[in-house]
Amino acid sequence: LIGEYVFINYPLWIFDNGTLTNTQIDNENYTVAILPLRDNRRIYYGMDLIISETNMKISYAGPRIIFRYKDDGNYVCFGFFNDGNVHLINRDSSGLSIIKSVAFKLETGRKYNIAIISSQTKVSLLIDGNTVMEYEGNEMNPTPPNVGVYAAYSQLIASEITAFDPDSQSGDLPDEV
Repeated sequence: LIGEYVFINYPLWIFDNGTLTNTQIDNENYTVAILPLRDNRRIYYGMDLIISETNMKISYAGPRIIFRYKDDGNYVCFGFFNDGNVHLINRDSSGLSIIKSVAFKLETGRKYNIAIISSQTKVSLLIDGNTVMEYEGNEMNPTPPNVGVYAAYSQLIASEITAFDPDSQSGDLPDEV
């Protein structure tokens, strides 16, 4: 996926050989790929993620996987915070709201395979093939299928980023949402 699509908001990121690496730990920054996928379809997102460093003094520090990105004020993401939880977060004109949280902490230096399966009202988060969170409801933005990585006071490496409509693909896919 990297290099094939337009990325926005990426001055603090390095693109090298199919890998995204953010270069700063002392701020919040993100990059998002604008994808040529149809809106409001079931979308599969996947990536390998390594957190190399996190500012442990900030409770909301850590990576976020952005999906359904429309613009800076409208997206959905999974946030892996220092509080030991992963949070499903919606951002819209009302601001940020945590929809659901479950206990899960990413370890620094370990590589994780992250998969998100998202449809209009359902989302599942899989880490290393295990379902960590499932959610169904209307609180999520029904915005475009763009995907990205957000680093909040953390340094991370994302690789093998993929996104596609599994209903039009063949091959082995995670279970349906």
